[in-house]
Amino acid sequence: YARTSQFYIRYNNADGTAYQNGNLPLISDEEIDLNFLQDLSKYGNLLAQINLVSAGECQAQFKTAHISPPDKINAKIHYTNGLNYYNKSVFTFISPAAESFSIQYTPHYYMQGKGYVNFLVESADKILTIIQDFTIDQSSLGGTITINLPEAGNYILTVSSQYQSAIDLSITTNGIYFYKNGAFLGNSTENYKSDSASLPGYFYVAPGLKKIYFLVNNSVSGGKYASAEVIGHSFNIKDQNGVYVQPGFVTPKDSSLFYLEIPESAAGTFWHITKMDGYRLQFINISNLLWFARQEKTCIKTDFSVSVINLMGNCITRLLANAKPDSLKWEVIDKGRSVFFENQAVIDLPVSTANDIIITLTNGSKCSLTKRTADDPKYVLAKEACNKEFSIAGIAKVPVLYPNPSTGVFNILLNGMIQRASKIEITSSEGIRVGSFSDIKQINICNVASGIYWYRVVINGKEFKGKLSKL
Repeated sequence: YARTSQFYIRYNNADGTAYQNGNLPLISDEEIDLNFLQDLSKYGNLLAQINLVSAGECQAQFKTAHISPPDKINAKIHYTNGLNYYNKSVFTFISPAAESFSIQYTPHYYMQGKGYVNFLVESADKILTIIQDFTIDQSSLGGTITINLPEAGNYILTVSSQYQSAIDLSITTNGIYFYKNGAFLGNSTENYKSDSASLPGYFYVAPGLKKIYFLVNNSVSGGKYASAEVIGHSFNIKDQNGVYVQPGFVTPKDSSLFYLEIPESAAGTFWHITKMDGYRLQFINISNLLWFARQEKTCIKTDFSVSVINLMGNCITRLLANAKPDSLKWEVIDKGRSVFFENQAVIDLPVSTANDIIITLTNGSKCSLTKRTADDPKYVLAKEACNKEFSIAGIAKVPVLYPNPSTGVFNILLNGMIQRASKIEITSSEGIRVGSFSDIKQINICNVASGIYWYRVVINGKEFKGKLSKL
């Protein structure tokens, strides 16, 4: 090619002298096109899997992923270096209902007699619908603003400033779903280093993807690409189990394009970017939605049983938790009134307690379990039988076992008084002996199966027989 070739001049030094003193061969347009087509054929299919999920679809997955909006979002918004350049930070959010949230702000002004910050909340669903427009100037030292949202929907909060004005924000979310829409990580003016838990780093791993690709367009410095390891440590990406995931280069040696390997088990989960470094990250084959969120504690409910026992001649409702008493909280709703107990695994309710009560047990992980006695046929039967047994036993001329039926503990009663038996034998309906006791006032057959059994009681040398029901 002649030195006057426009192609030759374009791809060599400004003075027209070829690299390496003219020893490098020139590359034609056709060769460049061919090289591009070869790369496209080799790597282009890697980006064939694309799943752009909307913000509403992502937000609907929070419950399944056991994440929720944080209570607060703490951010510092710095000013730009220009004398009078304006600065802007945008927060997008979804409100599930007509709700309110508050913004606590502390401004900082770095120009004498100048500076302002504007808060603008508008609907993203309706054109030109301003919810609130609030401005402070250099005379304001800080305060709190409450935003009242008229209905469920999508909204945008824009915080703008000018004349080297900075501001510290603390947003009380009140359960509203805040997120960043667009390439955000690498933002040089919005900072979360003072509260890394507030960083908008949760992103949704859409189903059907084997890899997630992202671009770091400022990964080149001094003609050298940042390694995949450097990029990995700059963002510290964790999977749904909190395990660190190392990104890789798309091309074998170097690139600005990276990928994350996605196992099948990760489909439909949220992964978490936990650091915000100087690099700028932009997703390629998933939506650029980065959520403010927190991981919920796994809820393990503490179970409890409700039974009827005899205590000092009274039918008592007993509550028994299958956990240590520490951090247990009970609420018993009886005739519309609530009674509370704390740090007890066993609760014996008063004799005056109604048959239909509602019991809620909450443990240390804030998990609750609620039961209603009227919905438990065994409890209702046991309570009725206990009361009936007492009325009969109080005038009985022969010894009886009570309460009957019972969950396994029976007392010996004669003429309304507890008696000592020299011997008690319990046999099944098939005639198999399942228990034998001597010189005792109470028996315990909790270890036998539920059903109907026969008993033989010997008191003062006299033998009495009867039938009992084990619940």
